[in-house]
Amino acid sequence: MRIICFILLTFFNSSLVFGERLKYTGDSPLIKAASQGNLEEVQRLIEEGADIDEVDSIGRNSLEWAVCGGHLSVVRYFICDRRADIRQTDQYNQSLLHKAARQGDLEVVEFLIDQGLDFRLINSYGMTTLHNAAMSGNPGTVECLLKKAKEAELPPEEYVDKSDWYCRTPLFIAKQELASVTKELAKQNSSVTARILARQARIEETVELIKNALKSEKQTGCAPCLIQ
Repeated sequence: MRIICFILLTFFNSSLVFGERLKYTGDSPLIKAASQGNLEEVQRLIEEGADIDEVDSIGRNSLEWAVCGGHLSVVRYFICDRRADIRQTDQYNQSLLHKAARQGDLEVVEFLIDQGLDFRLINSYGMTTLHNAAMSGNPGTVECLLKKAKEAELPPEEYVDKSDWYCRTPLFIAKQELASVTKELAKQNSSVTARILARQARIEETVELIKNALKSEKQTGCAPCLIQ
């Protein structure tokens, strides 16, 4: 079972390596508008009776699509004006904060935390929001979560240096992402090189942020099966 989950998780991660967002291809007008960040259309549809709890073929609702798209205005409307369930999770126990962190959307991450969503939540793979943020390559999001962990005085092994099911810490994941981008850079043509170089620089900064957080806690790693 763990092998199957690992394959699925690897596919999910690799599909977003270069920041490409999933695109909704279904036939729900509300989910489509939310996924595109079209607040006026979302408001119109809901006022006309659209169901905010409607889900697509794989169980994602409009709020989740808005979060995954980084559309803060739509996310705020659903949560503040329509009282959508901020604590919803998917079949892998991933919270909305996990998904915002995975996309590297700092504003959405900060908003969800301000609304009371716990940044310490763990999904079914044993991954924290910091694990997901490390995949995003967005140093701002990583820095935000590191700051929250410091303010909460969490022991490193519970967050900053926590291992998931596969003995991967956030630092290890960030290094994996960096290696993947570096490998991809060697294969790409000049038309996309600048974009990948920019992502490479962001991930390098992410790696340094996590390293510095670990140094400040005087920790060198907590998972015996992990090679950093």
